[in-house]
Amino acid sequence: MSLAQQGFNTVIIDADLREPRLKQDLLAEAGPVAGLTELLSGQISLGNTLKSTAQNNLVLLPAGHTAADPAQLLDNIEFSRVLNELLRNFDRVVIDSPPVNAVSDVLLIAEYAQATLLVVQAGRTPKRVVHRAITQLHKARARIAGFVFNRLPVRGCGAGYYYYYYGARYARNGSQKNLKATPAAKLTVASVDVQ
Repeated sequence: MSLAQQGFNTVIIDADLREPRLKQDLLAEAGPVAGLTELLSGQISLGNTLKSTAQNNLVLLPAGHTAADPAQLLDNIEFSRVLNELLRNFDRVVIDSPPVNAVSDVLLIAEYAQATLLVVQAGRTPKRVVHRAITQLHKARARIAGFVFNRLPVRGCGAGYYYYYYGARYARNGSQKNLKATPAAKLTVASVDVQ
């Protein structure tokens, strides 16, 4: 949403073909919709899978129906073709994946991404679990760009950090610094949960 709000024409792919969740968060329509599963198995075209969301400039490619063998679908030249077509038509392509420590699907996805962001539950995910995820992603030749810490405590936080990615503002304990913003290149980003 942050990318879309900045005016970038953005598509987010729900590549969690085992337990998809983005449809319920981003689409108002009820019931099952065709998506990545049907696209990669040749049942439907890309144009028929893309769904507009309530957010301007944000389009969802839903997961579709639960796949029997997601790894086989994702380890397919068709996935690469889909990404290339999306990169031609959108400013930004974001891939939301299943948890890296739970299934191997993520390692197939990360190989295609130009940058990988590791999503870590702040204060809850054990350090060894994060290290294991990083090791697995490195073995898959993923380019880890950084971390997203979610579920940060909002109140009563003594040493809170926050960062506005494109706003180029950083604060620690109330003191702010202006940072030089790095222009974003056209990229594919895989968002990887650690569990």
